[in-house]
Amino acid sequence: MRDINYLELGGTLFIPATHKDLKAVVSGVKYPTLKSVVVDTEDSINQDELPHAISCVNELLKDFTQSSVLVFLRPRNIDILKEFLACANIYKIDGFVLPKFSLDNADSYLKELEKFPHAIMPSIEGKELFDLNKLLELADKLLPHKDKILLIRFV
Repeated sequence: MRDINYLELGGTLFIPATHKDLKAVVSGVKYPTLKSVVVDTEDSINQDELPHAISCVNELLKDFTQSSVLVFLRPRNIDILKEFLACANIYKIDGFVLPKFSLDNADSYLKELEKFPHAIMPSIEGKELFDLNKLLELADKLLPHKDKILLIRFV
């Protein structure tokens, strides 16, 4: 795993996993100055497109070679994260964006990722965002994993 400073992300491009130029974007061929990309299977993918999106990620990982572009996956949920973690070349990506990170799913996400060296970027998007006590609870859950947290997204 690369040691990443959050400043290296630059303007991160979110791209649907089903995008026709996914490999060219992720490899830095399409946008040579791109610093980081998030391959998304969450908000940018309709539910009926999800099997195809997962297939696209699997295909991407099959012959994936790291480039100067930092690559993150954004799984739709914990089940999709588990599928990605089972891929043979999962160690070649830099990390994961954890969507709709909340008190409801924090323990599950963090437990699944505890044996993996990937950087994580939890996205706090729900009711916790507006409740200081809930934010503090989330902080308590995240603190033991602070070495893996690249940044926390507040959306």
